[in-house]
Amino acid sequence: MKGHLTSLYLLAPWSLPISDIQTPSNTGQLFGSYVQIIGLLIFLFFSAGLARKNWLANRADRRGALKLFWIHSGALFVGWLLNAHYVSEGRMFNFAYYNFASALFNGALLWQLYLALEPALRARWPQSIVTWNRILAGRFSDAQVGAHILMGVTMGIVISAAFVIKDWFNFERLGTLNPSGIADTVTRKWFASQIFVADNALFTGFLIFFIIFGLKVLFRREWPAMIVVAIILCASNGNLYRSTNLALDGSVYFLVALGIVWALVRFGMLTTIVAVFVTNVLGRVASTSDPTLWFMPFAYATLILVAALAIISFWRSLGGQSLIGSEAT
Repeated sequence: MKGHLTSLYLLAPWSLPISDIQTPSNTGQLFGSYVQIIGLLIFLFFSAGLARKNWLANRADRRGALKLFWIHSGALFVGWLLNAHYVSEGRMFNFAYYNFASALFNGALLWQLYLALEPALRARWPQSIVTWNRILAGRFSDAQVGAHILMGVTMGIVISAAFVIKDWFNFERLGTLNPSGIADTVTRKWFASQIFVADNALFTGFLIFFIIFGLKVLFRREWPAMIVVAIILCASNGNLYRSTNLALDGSVYFLVALGIVWALVRFGMLTTIVAVFVTNVLGRVASTSDPTLWFMPFAYATLILVAALAIISFWRSLGGQSLIGSEAT
């Protein structure tokens, strides 16, 4: 379109012809959609009731919930502004109104979720939100915050490596390890992608927390709740229903989901959000044997972003201590 790429398909020597690529099963798609819809309805029903109860009892962190509302809504709308394809037509105002309203609605969902979840976590599971509350308070240089961010980066890299190994065994790379990363064709779209991925990690972390906390109360034990949540996350993953090796992909998705849930239980909210973010941004990185291809600068930028996050968090986790030995006095 006007000299810009809008769609492409990479054909490698080992790629299947387009006509031979298997289409997703309608049954699988329907099942995944039903899981997501039912989960959303359950979330809306229970979180609304809990949020109202906490609000009336004056137990909710209203200031923190409002911050999350503006962060979530602002990230979605700014991401759309960066990602949009602008044309000189009046319909652009309609698109802007729609996306602004959608951003406010999604912000309200996270606001409601936080009002419902935070008081119970503060009372029964306070260690899970210690570093998260420090982030909300602006204490970014805190040593424990740095340590939890570093743990999330490490988990994200390990999970990404598991996906790479899975793709290698499936031999479905289509010329890259993940062709979706080539969606970042211009700089502003790359920035939009990082904003969307970070915002999705934020919402996903809170949603998983809400589900596992409810199941933990139901089962009265952590491991049964963790396993059920991992199964739910695995069943709601649309990629599972496009798999040509269901046993391998299902096992990897389940173990990854279980690892994320375990990190949430063991290290808390902040580590989980960072792990989801790093996993998703690395999942968008295109990889080839030719480092000079036109889309590789965006891959390098993503790798630099993750490396910078790891280095800065490691530095902050030292808490001012010397890396080698003790400082001379």
